[in-house]
Amino acid sequence: MASRLDDALASAQRAVALDGEHQEARALVSNIRAQIADDAFTRVMSEGFTALQAGNSELAIAAFERALAMRPNSSQAQEAITQTKDQLAIEQINIHRSAAGISEGQEQWAAAVSEYDAALLIDPNVVFAIEGKSYAQKRLQLDTLLQNAIDQPERLSDIAVYEQVVQVYYTGRNQGVDGPRLAAQLLELEGLLNRAQVPVEVQLVSDNQTLVTLYQVGELGKFSQQALSLKPGKYVAVGTRPGYQDVREEFEVGFDN
Repeated sequence: MASRLDDALASAQRAVALDGEHQEARALVSNIRAQIADDAFTRVMSEGFTALQAGNSELAIAAFERALAMRPNSSQAQEAITQTKDQLAIEQINIHRSAAGISEGQEQWAAAVSEYDAALLIDPNVVFAIEGKSYAQKRLQLDTLLQNAIDQPERLSDIAVYEQVVQVYYTGRNQGVDGPRLAAQLLELEGLLNRAQVPVEVQLVSDNQTLVTLYQVGELGKFSQQALSLKPGKYVAVGTRPGYQDVREEFEVGFDN
């Protein structure tokens, strides 16, 4: 078709060259050029729709934008671009939704938050992403608090910290759905909480001339050896003696002492 139109245009242009005042020949040139332009526009638009049907939204948009460049005022091309971009946005949002669901299933809460954020960058009003991000952020905070408590069990000797961790533990227990990671964290933390309340016998040795004060416990006085029952945690002992520099010793009573 394009070849025949090109041949027809060449013939019409030769006629105009022979007689520049030949109105029918000049009109024919204009009509053929318009038909060639119409065919080119239609062909590019067809390329876009074909790409769209094949699921290649980006290639379709590129074709529609070429068509719009050919006809800047074409509502058909502009509408095709808008609709395709909307479809591409929906496709990308669904990809992030699926990835977020996988991350949640694996209890990878930071990754889930990132996927919801990516979806909200495309459309800040997507309800599933707003609600999903809120839930994932809460689970991420819970996961972090649980893991911090497990990684720093010595802090449980502080009664305020102990009570806070107990609250975190029960928050975890009250989750509707327990994944293997959460279940493992709760099991380990439950053991640490129980053991944190079991005193361990510790033998302190001094020179019987130094006044010893054990922070978190009180003044122990002077002694050569003293047995104490201390809950697991970190402790600081300070020894004072007239004429001597104070001595500060830090030690930890572990869960396995």
